[in-house]
Amino acid sequence: MSAWPLIIAVGAVLLGAICSAVHQSLRSLSRSRLEVLAETRRDAADRKRLNRIVDDRTGHAASVALPRVALNIVAAVAFLFWVAGVRTPADAAQVTFTITDALIAGAITTAALWVFGLVLPLSIATHAGERIVLALAGPIRLAHALTAPVRSLVNILDEAIRRLAGAETRNGHDAQAELLSVVEESEAEGQL
Repeated sequence: MSAWPLIIAVGAVLLGAICSAVHQSLRSLSRSRLEVLAETRRDAADRKRLNRIVDDRTGHAASVALPRVALNIVAAVAFLFWVAGVRTPADAAQVTFTITDALIAGAITTAALWVFGLVLPLSIATHAGERIVLALAGPIRLAHALTAPVRSLVNILDEAIRRLAGAETRNGHDAQAELLSVVEESEAEGQL
C-alpha cells in the first residue's frame, strides 16, 4: 500500500480549505473594514487590486470556488484509492474497489470536508475575512483572470435565477438604500 493517495487527499483537503476560507471571506466581506485595512497599504497597485475585488465580490468568490470544487473531487477519489489500498490484502496482485471501500471513503471525505471545507473556513471568514482577502488579493485576482470564460456562465445562471425568483434589477434607489445601510453599520461599529 502506498501513502501517496493519503498525502494527495490531505493536500487537496487543505488547499480546498484555503479556497473555501477565501470564498467565505469574499461572501461576507465588510467593505468598510477592508478599506480601513487597505489604508495600511501604501502601494497604489494594492489598493487598485482590492477595489476591483470589492467591486465584483461575487465574481471573485465564484473564481476561487471553482478550484475548491476540483480539489474536493480529487480528495474524494484519493481517499477512495487510499481506503481500497488499505483494505486490499497485501498479497493481492492489484487493488480492488468495493462498495464498502466507497462507503468508508465517502464517510472520511464527508467528515474531512465538513470540518476543513466548511466549519473552519466559516470561522476564519468570520474572524479574519478582511485580512485573508487583503493578504491573498494577488492570487484572488489571478483566479478571477483565469476563470474569465467560466464566469460568463455564472452571470447567465445568476440572471436566470434572478428572473425566475422575480427579483428586481438593482436600480439607483436600491444602491442608495444599501449605501445608507453601510453607513449605519459603520456608525454602529464606531468606524464613522
